[in-house]
Amino acid sequence: MIILSNLVKNILIFALFSCTTALFADTQQRFFGVNLAGADFGTGQNGENLPGTFGREYIYPNQDEVDYFASKRMNIVRLPFRWERLQKSLNDDFDSAELNRLKSFVDTTTEKGVFVLLDPHNYARYHGNVIGTNTVPFTAFADFWGRLADLFKDNPRVIFGLMNEPSRMRTDQWREAANIAIAEIRERNAGNLILVPGNGFTGGHSWLKNFYADESPNSSALGPNGYRVGSNAEEMLNIVDPLNNYAFDIHQYLDSDFSGTNTSCVDATIGSRSLAEVTTWMRKHNQRAFLGEFGGGRGSTCLDAIRNITTYMNDRPDVWIGWSYWAAGPWWDEYFSTLEPLNISGNNPTDRPQLASLVFSFTPVIPKDVALSLESQNFTFTSELGLTYQVQTTTTLEQNDWSNVGAPISGNGSLLQIGIPGMNTSEVQRFYRLRVVAQ
Repeated sequence: MIILSNLVKNILIFALFSCTTALFADTQQRFFGVNLAGADFGTGQNGENLPGTFGREYIYPNQDEVDYFASKRMNIVRLPFRWERLQKSLNDDFDSAELNRLKSFVDTTTEKGVFVLLDPHNYARYHGNVIGTNTVPFTAFADFWGRLADLFKDNPRVIFGLMNEPSRMRTDQWREAANIAIAEIRERNAGNLILVPGNGFTGGHSWLKNFYADESPNSSALGPNGYRVGSNAEEMLNIVDPLNNYAFDIHQYLDSDFSGTNTSCVDATIGSRSLAEVTTWMRKHNQRAFLGEFGGGRGSTCLDAIRNITTYMNDRPDVWIGWSYWAAGPWWDEYFSTLEPLNISGNNPTDRPQLASLVFSFTPVIPKDVALSLESQNFTFTSELGLTYQVQTTTTLEQNDWSNVGAPISGNGSLLQIGIPGMNTSEVQRFYRLRVVAQ
């Protein structure tokens, strides 16, 4: 006998010990938020003018912004920053002043219950040199992420975004860089969720294209996974995470060249059409995705397109774990796609038009691998960061008298086994449930 109850903030699993051997349930943390840009300002993709002066070339977001967006039901902030400012020489200690700025924002924000997605906004480069070259070897990228992992591995509300928009490099080279960084993060005993971008600016619309293969972009050559050589669809199937606690970071803009630099959007459904192919790929290969960047202008077509793309993701929670809009932050002024409200520090901040077009959905997702084993007398499952697990038991379902078995356990992204006691000899039946609550 198995009863599943899908509640607003938790999933309850009921199992009759005497006859149940397996069950499937859990809940996936959903993320809805915004990029708070500013720490990435003051330079181009190739690292010109770095490091720059804090307060003149670049700035970190403030807590007024965090509080405002949290009040709008957003629970994640993507924080772009520059690798060169945090680590001024490869393999060296982090710059103390920049580290203090980063940690202060992260610690204060996560203490409020808001997740922070760390985003080295570097396009797979360091001072313009591509990761995986003699100038910036893979080991330097691993060193950078190893240091970040040590700093934030004890904070389950910190998510590791490996890199912003790798581009103009071989896809297999980026895949190798990502795997080496992931291995280093896990070697540091960090269980945090990792977001892995693809190559080619990680566009959803181009996931199956092979712009960066040695072969011609029009080549029909297929790789061992059956996709075109050099495509994200081919190479990203070779991502390796010992904890299997990762998702792909996809970006999808709504204008004619998918750059996010044009004020107009193609039409109201450009977002859902652009994500359809990559969504099919994710579902086929049992992968998850997060839309790290999307946005549009204030015209009616763009507002409809923003509503369309967020609705599309919300309706497919088996693939899409959430999204973060581009962008807000203290220095955007009247940029056409900004979500930064007017009068942010006043008593009555004014919402931007795009805010009303963002569609939220906090319905939990039924998980895939929770099992109750009678032989070993335990629940076994892959836990999720941001969730707390509690085994409970009762001898009757007619009264609400569930009692806890042991202490609650916080998810860390790894495989958990939670033991349960057997029935007393005098008992005819006993029920167990695994209660999963979003923190």
